[in-house]
Formats: sequence, structure tokens, C-alpha cells
Amino acid sequence: MKTISSSRIVFSDIYAERFVIFLIYFHNRTLDRGQVELELPEIDFDEKSTDEYLMVRELLEKLRIQMDGFDFSPEIIRFLTYIAIMSTDLYRFRDCTRENYGTLMDVAEETRNFMLSRFSQYLQINMFDDYTCIKDLLKIMLPISLKLYLGISDDADMGFHSTKSMEERPVLKLFMNRLAAEFEERYAYRLSVREIYLIFQVYLGRMNRIILPHDKLRLAIIAINGRLSTQQLKFNLQHYFSDFIEKIETRVLYELEFMENRNYDYYLCMEYGKNMNIPYRPIYFAHEEMTETEYVESLSYIFFDAYKYDEVLPPIELFQLEEQYRFGVFPIEEFLTPGVSYEKISAGRANEIRIYFSFQSVKEQVKVFYFPNAEDITICCEKYFLVIDLMVNENQQKLKMILNLIEKITEKPELLSDGCSRGLGSYKFFFFELYVGEKGDKQQMA
Repeated sequence: MKTISSSRIVFSDIYAERFVIFLIYFHNRTLDRGQVELELPEIDFDEKSTDEYLMVRELLEKLRIQMDGFDFSPEIIRFLTYIAIMSTDLYRFRDCTRENYGTLMDVAEETRNFMLSRFSQYLQINMFDDYTCIKDLLKIMLPISLKLYLGISDDADMGFHSTKSMEERPVLKLFMNRLAAEFEERYAYRLSVREIYLIFQVYLGRMNRIILPHDKLRLAIIAINGRLSTQQLKFNLQHYFSDFIEKIETRVLYELEFMENRNYDYYLCMEYGKNMNIPYRPIYFAHEEMTETEYVESLSYIFFDAYKYDEVLPPIELFQLEEQYRFGVFPIEEFLTPGVSYEKISAGRANEIRIYFSFQSVKEQVKVFYFPNAEDITICCEKYFLVIDLMVNENQQKLKMILNLIEKITEKPELLSDGCSRGLGSYKFFFFELYVGEKGDKQQMA
């Protein structure tokens, strides 16, 4: 282990254990029966040019000095080199070169490009324009390329990775599973659970690096009880949301009344302002007893407007399901855009929410079909049907927004039922539980 750790080769703990097990196996077989014949297939790859081969040779030379049974044949050394390549954690992209890996690089790049092109088609954005994604995916595909050469599927799925992040992102999970099936059909290689998870994480990183642009807001703080009374509110705004703010000005009501140009996007006031007839909208009332954390959570509601979800995405339309579909079949196909191919996923308890979406639709719309009585269901237990028609066409902002919406509904299905019951059509509703609470004060923030 000291020799392995001091080399340029990096194994995970699980793969290091597997490599040592092979060493022990061949050592015992050599002592018991002499040389072992493996009959490895001949492939177009010179393993002797790799750092893994040098590590195996160095390790065996050190072991021979101390123990018998390590005079391995060239075939066993080649086998151990293959195992090392398949087990290497290639986190150094600079090591992924043709000088080190020869023809494996050709296969790795081909399979990497196949995966990127398929996801580009799925999501309707260019996956090749993210250098980190290109690098990380190649590092995964390089060990897999050797397995493709050998015609084997070999991985250590020990269950030490959590797939929760996949469950929370149903669209990416759907397309990742489809990619695995298409990859198997094309290359006759079945990706393991671990390999699927690693590739999914690369795509998730690509999505996370999409930064949603946002406007900067012009804010007016109404100082009913003097300017000093607004200092805490102003501090929280500047401390936590400076990137979203173009300017903050403190005004009293009579100043605002006589201003010819009130060029503000939002007005803020302490809670006492609810007792006064303040005509300026939209307005936020800050509760006196709120903690700093509650301030931040509630103020986030204001700055969601800066992302302009309601301008970038089509408006949300709500449609009540008719009584006849209670314990019957709702013909959702009749409400889909003709000629458009939809993907389908489910969310909620007992899959009560069915989501149909297309990223290549000529007609953009977001429709929600629901029963007015939240307890009613169809014969297949659906309570809600969400139909999303979008033309993404390389618009990463639009894609990221709709993925955020679907993920939020998957995370908290109750948001959809609450939204339908109140007839709320703004995307803001789905991202701020503060707005979902009891009717009254909290809703006045809008």
C-alpha cells in the first residue's frame, strides 16, 4: 500500500482492496500450481506505456525481495495492469493523453462525445461548451474504454454511494437511464449503477453551472418611525442581497407623495405600515419580531422577481378536471399539442402527479389539470396533470428554470395542490413556502 500511495496512481479504498485481493490470489496460485494461464485476448493497446504498468512492475519487484510467489508471467502482469487502469481514479486530466493510454484515448473520446451529443439532444442545449463537463466525462470513460476493448463489464458496486440526488432530479434521471440503454445498445456495454451515478453527477454539475441572469432592483424603504428604525432592514438587504440591488433609498411617505419620478421596483416598510393606507406596490412588510434568518428567508421572496421566471416561462394555466373523471380515465392525450413528442415522469405519493414535457414544442405553454376536491383521484390514482410545452433551442436560462420548477414539485408535491386550491399562477409560489402559508399577511408581500 505504501508503494501504491507513493505512485502517480490513485485508487479508491474499495478498488485498492480489490487490487490487493488479485495480488494475493495470483500469489497463492503461483505457490500452489506454478504459472497460471489466463488466455487474455489480444487488443490494440500497449499497456507498457502506462503509469499503471510501471507501478505494477515496481510493486512486484519489491514484493519478490521479501516473499516467494511473485514471479508472475507477463500475462499476469498485463492482467494486473488492466485491473489497475480500470480502477484508477483519473482525477488528473493532464494524465489522460495518447502518450499514456494510446488507442484507449480514441475510444474514450468517441464514447464521451456520444454521451455529450445524446444529452445535447435530450436537453436541447450544447453540452460541448462546458470544458469541465468534457474533462470529467473523459476521465470516467477512459477506464470504461479498456473494458470495451476486452468485452467485459467490470465494476465494484458496493452501495457506498447515495443516489438521492438522482431521485431529486427526475428529468436528468430519466435521460440518464435512457442514455445508459442507448449506450448498451450501441457499444454492447452495460453501465454499472456506480458508473451511471458518476456520469449523472457530471451532467448535474453542468446544470449547476448554469447561472441564471437577474436584474438589479431599485428599492425604497419607507421610514414611518424615522430613518434609524430602518437600519436593521437596510443592513440585511445590503449584507445578503447586494448583488441584486441597484440602489436603496430611505424615504418617508410625504417625500414619496411629492416625488415626480418614483422609479422603484419594490417598496419595503415595517409591519406597522399595514395599519396605514400606503398606495405603493409591490410592497413588503417586515415583522418586528423576525430573526435574522427569517428576514433573509422572507426577503428572498422579493428578489425572486429579479430572475423573471414569469417573463421567461409561459404563464401557468389552471384547469379543473370534470366530475366524470373521478375514478375514471382522464384522456390527457387530447390536451397535448398534436405532433409533439412528450416525455413523461411521475411525482408525489403514489405517483399522483403526472408530468408531460417537451423541450421542442412549437407552442409554449404550462398547463395544470386538477380536481377541485383535493381528495378526488382518477382510476390510476392521478390527482394532477402537468403539461409543459417549451422551445428550449439553446436557451439555457429557460431550461434551468423549468428544471428548477419540476424539481421543486418533485421535492414538495403539496405545493401543486396548494397552488391549485388558491388559483395562483405565478412561479414565485412554487419557490417560497412563505407564500404557501395561511392566507393573509404573508400573501400581502406579493
